[in-house]
Amino acid sequence: MNNNENDTPDLSTMDADELTEYIIDHPSVIDKCDLNILDGSNWSRLLTYQPSFADRCDWEKLDGWDWSDLLEEQPGFAFRDIPWESFHPIAWASLLSKQPQFADRCDEWENIDGKWWSRLLIAQPQFSDKCDWRKLEEADWDELLKYQPHFSDKRPKA
Repeated sequence: MNNNENDTPDLSTMDADELTEYIIDHPSVIDKCDLNILDGSNWSRLLTYQPSFADRCDWEKLDGWDWSDLLEEQPGFAFRDIPWESFHPIAWASLLSKQPQFADRCDEWENIDGKWWSRLLIAQPQFSDKCDWRKLEEADWDELLKYQPHFSDKRPKA
């Protein structure tokens, strides 16, 4: 493909991932695209970079992982009808690391594993009161204490 803007590739031959990336880079082609081939992951990625296309999104395609990914970068979409209960504990830890304002929606605190507790507490130490410290393994503690040494008193004695 050359760089001439008039030389749009054949969009009908692109798979959903290729089409998503192409629309992100060339938003003006959206009206020429079959958006039905996009799944929730594609929509999440597209709306992360082109939130103005929200009115074209098939929101039913987004699952908890897709929503978590989208809200990490575009928290303004939180007004939508989000299936919070479908978020996996790892998706919660990832989302709350960047967007702690959604903590009141989380009902998976007890299901977050040690590795993800470490990552979450590095970014958002205010959630320490919700942590089951027994879930952290040696490597989790080592990582956490590099960034949040004040939690050393929570580490079990050997």
